[in-house]
Amino acid sequence: MLHFHKLHSFGNDFILLEQPETFPTDEQIRRWGNRYLGIGFDQCLVITKLSKDEWRYQIFNQDGHEVSQCLNGARAVGLYLNQTRGLERVTLHSNTEEIVVKIAHHQDIEILVKWPRETQKMFEGWFYELGNPHWVIDLTHQRWERQMISDYYLQKPVNVSGVYRHHEREVSLCTYERGVGFTNACGSAAVATFTALYEHQLCDDHLTVFQKGGASRLYIHQDKVCAVGQAKWVYSGEIDLAQQVFNQGPSTQNRYHGFKEIL
Repeated sequence: MLHFHKLHSFGNDFILLEQPETFPTDEQIRRWGNRYLGIGFDQCLVITKLSKDEWRYQIFNQDGHEVSQCLNGARAVGLYLNQTRGLERVTLHSNTEEIVVKIAHHQDIEILVKWPRETQKMFEGWFYELGNPHWVIDLTHQRWERQMISDYYLQKPVNVSGVYRHHEREVSLCTYERGVGFTNACGSAAVATFTALYEHQLCDDHLTVFQKGGASRLYIHQDKVCAVGQAKWVYSGEIDLAQQVFNQGPSTQNRYHGFKEIL
C-alpha cells in the first residue's frame, strides 16, 4: 500500500507522498492525476527528510513530468509538516533552489523565495524564471478571455498568465500551467507577476493577487519575495499498487474561494 495525502492551496490541489518505499512512475502519476479515473490533482509532491527541518522537495505535474517549482505545493507541504511534526519553519530543497516556509498567524503560511530574474525580452509581456518559466502578459486594456491566454500558450508552451490590474495594490490573474492546463491558482505565477509589475513600475511593493481559487498577498522582504496564503488538508488515503485501487479516508475539505471578478 502507498499512503498519500490530498491537500490544496487556493484550489491548486496535490497528492503528497512522504518518503515512499516505491517511487511512482510517470504512467502511475498520469493515471492517479486523472480527475475521472483516478484521484485527481494538479501536482504530485514527494518529500524526503534530510534533517528535522530540511526536506527534499520533488514536484511532478499531472502529465507525469518532473518540474522544479511549485510554491502552492510548498505551502501545502509546510501545512503537512506543521500538523504532523509541529514544525513552524521548514526549508524545502527543490531541484533549483531553497524555499523557506513559515507558519504565521491565523493559519497563514508564508513562503520566501529568491527574487526572480527576467531572462528573455518578449514582444509582449515579460518572461521570468523561478525554476520554471513564466510568461506574464498584461491584459488590462485588452479583452479578458481564457481563450486568449491559451492562444499565447500555443505560441510559447510555458506557464502563461494573463493579468488584469485593478489598481497598484490589486490584480486578478489567470494562468495556463504547462503540463496541467488552466489552474485555480499558481503560486509561482503570482510571484512572477508581482516581480514583473513591480520592476516595471506598475504596482506597489505590497500586492494582492486574486486567482480563481483565492487571494494571496505578496511583498518584498529584503532581497526576496514573500507570498502569504493558506492551505488545506482535504483527506488521506492509500493506493493498492497491485490492484490500482484507491481508498479514501474521512474528508476535511473546506475550500476557500476569493476570486475577484473583473467588472
